[in-house]
This record gives sequence, C-alpha cells and structure tokens, in this order.
Amino acid sequence: MLMRKAKDKLFWDKFRTDIAYQEVVDQIRTAYENTRYDVIPVLSYKARLRFHADGDRHEFERLYFRRRGNLSALAFMTLIYPEKEEYLEELQELIWAICEEYSWVLPAHCGNKLEDGLTVIDLCSAETSFVLAEICYLLENRLDKLIQDRVRNEIEKRILHNYETRHYVWETVNTNWSAVCAGN
Repeated sequence: MLMRKAKDKLFWDKFRTDIAYQEVVDQIRTAYENTRYDVIPVLSYKARLRFHADGDRHEFERLYFRRRGNLSALAFMTLIYPEKEEYLEELQELIWAICEEYSWVLPAHCGNKLEDGLTVIDLCSAETSFVLAEICYLLENRLDKLIQDRVRNEIEKRILHNYETRHYVWETVNTNWSAVCAGN
C-alpha cells in the first residue's frame, strides 16, 4: 500500500505544496544541493587501492557515499518536481555511472582481488541494489527503458546471482549485516 501511494502523482503534488511537508521538502532540497556536482566524480583505481595500501578509507568512501546521497536526493527531487526534466536527466546519468562502477562493495569490505569486488555482497552493495530497484519501480513510467534494463541486469549479476550461488558469513552472524544485507 505504501509503495502504491508513493507512485501516486497526487501524493507528490500534495507533498510539494502542503505546509505540513515543507520542512521535509526543504531537507531534501538541501541534501540535493549539498551532494550535487556538475561532473560526476570518478571512483578511481587509485582511490580504491588506497585502503589496501595504507588503510585509508576516506578518499574512496567520501566519493562513494556522496554519489549515493545524491542518488537518493535526485530521486526525491524527480518525484517532487516531475515537471523539471533536469532532475530526471541528472538522475539517469548518475544511475548509469553507478552501474558503471567496477564494484558496489567498499574496498574495506573485500579483498584486493578482482573477484572479491564482483562476488562479495556487503551492506553497501545490498543497499545500492535496493535503492536502484526502488527508484526504478517508483519512476518506471519516466525512466528510460535502457536505464531500467541496465539496473535490472546489474542487480541480477552483482547481487542475486551471487546470493544464490555463494554463502556469506553475514547470513549466520548476529550482527546488523544479516538483516541489512538480506533485507536489501
């Protein structure tokens, strides 16, 4: 029922104009302004290797999480302001860039072998797949079909296939990883 409501244009019209939602709309707009960029930053090889070289997570994770923050903010801006095509265009560019990432797994959550980044499911890769799937569902009538197909393919390859064919430590441990990874 909640997702059906979130797909309703009238809900977003009310959300945008009703004073009761103004504080949340302002927070979303601020999040968008704080995370947007003219050129999507590259998650470079050098930044990815930094953790394995000297333990520094900051350089890579700063860019990674800024992309994810911008993804969520842009999705909301696209829903709140459907008449502003620039939000949809930015969103599609960012989704494509995220699909182009070598891995959705943080370097600190996997080894430094090629296969690790392609087969590990961590909190962040699971969350990325969930957010992308949710965006595709909510904006299925507006997102380009190529974008939707690409997201579906990447989730299948990076998450679902690996989950079905491998065993992960987080499946049986008593930490938040069990709930977050499986839930996403």
